This record gives sequence, C-alpha cells and structure tokens, in this order.
Amino acid sequence: MISKMRVWLAILVIFGAAASASAVEVSGLGIKAGVNFTKLTGSDVDANWKTRTALVAGAFLTLKFNDILAIQPEILYSQKGPKWDAPLDGQAFDGTVNLSYLEIPVLVKFYIPTGVASRVHPHVFVGPYFAFKMDAKLNYTWGGVSDERTLDTIKSTDLGYVTGAGIDFGVGKGKLTLDVRYGASFSAIATDSTEKNQTISAMIGYSFK
Repeated sequence: MISKMRVWLAILVIFGAAASASAVEVSGLGIKAGVNFTKLTGSDVDANWKTRTALVAGAFLTLKFNDILAIQPEILYSQKGPKWDAPLDGQAFDGTVNLSYLEIPVLVKFYIPTGVASRVHPHVFVGPYFAFKMDAKLNYTWGGVSDERTLDTIKSTDLGYVTGAGIDFGVGKGKLTLDVRYGASFSAIATDSTEKNQTISAMIGYSFK
C-alpha cells in the first residue's frame, strides 16, 4: 500500500518542477460535471453492497509549462458510497450510503503531441486527491419502513489518488474537455472498518481559455 509519506513526497516533486519551470501559462479555467460509478472496497464490505451512480461537478484550472506537461488543480463536489438492493434478515432492504465530499485533486497532465496546428489534444494524468466530508448518511427502506441515519464513524477527510485519460477539443476560443478517471482511497474512510472509496468517473467540461 502506498503510504501517505509517498503522497506528500510526490506533491513536493510536482511543485518543485513547477517552481523550476521558466514559464507557466494559464491554459484553462473552466467547469465540469459528470457521473461517479462508486462503491466501497475492503475485507469487511458485504458483497451485497453494489456500485451506484452518483454526481460529480466542479471547477478546474490548468497551468501549462510546455506542450507536454501541465498541472491541473480541481475543486469538485463528489458523491460516493454504494447501494444495497437485496433481502436482509428475510425482508426487502433498499439502502444507499450517501457520502458527500469536497474533493481537491491535483493532477499532473501529460499531453500526447498531435502537431502545433491541431485542435485535438489527448492526455493522460495522475495525482493525489484530498477530500473533506460534507455529509455521510445511510438512507434505507426495510420491511416497508423508511429511515435515515447519520454515519458518525466516517472520517472527516479522505486521501487518495486519481489516474485517467482525456481529450481536449478546441471549440471557439475555449476547449471542450472529456475525461475518464479511476480514484481510490489510500486508507480506510471509517474508524470501525476497512472500507475504502473506489470510483470510476466520466466527466465533460468546458475551459474558457
């Protein structure tokens, strides 16, 4: 398992590279939205907890050092948590773990060269994310009775990593951006279990520069 110390070291390397760059261009300032396909992983996660579809949306800033390398910090509202749709103790149970985070990924982007005149720019990216819990609830209907419970054991922060790929299309004076990414927690998100967030996201955005 990758330790938190390695994460912080990676961040220092990233920003060290940024500081040594001769010129930094703000090549993108925009908004994005999409869907999370999210679940929990861990040795004590019941197999009946399944992947569910949730919302992710926010803003981003792209700082480009050259035609190949850029750093892209983002601020996202990200919903996570799985769903359950199976009998529990002999009665129908329909439940959703609703975890809401303010998530801040810091992505290192590597562009695949396509020519100076091209308006299509594919890229890959990787980086850490820092997430701050906004809400954590279990909403369920069990035996015909609906209820909601606050999940007090969910930690206030989540630290993990993101990796993925995308493509930018020149549209007018801006850029349309599409990306698909995989994200996962480094450690347990709750104080009483081994549960970790695991998410595949698909997003579309528009950059105003």
